[in-house]
Amino acid sequence: MNQPTQTLHQQLQQHERNIIAGAVSNHQRLFQAADALGIKYCTLWRKMKKYGICSDA
Repeated sequence: MNQPTQTLHQQLQQHERNIIAGAVSNHQRLFQAADALGIKYCTLWRKMKKYGICSDA
C-alpha cells in the first residue's frame, strides 16, 4: 500500500492556502475576499500571514 506523501493536516492546510490565495487574487479588496470566503477580515489577514500570502489589495 502506498504511503501518503503528506499528512491529512498538511493536505488540509495546502487546500486552505490555495482557496485563500485564489480568493485574494479574484477580489480587488481584502474585505471582499473575506466576505466571499465567509470569514472575518481579521481571520483572512491572520491566515494570509500564516501561509505567506501577499496582496496589493
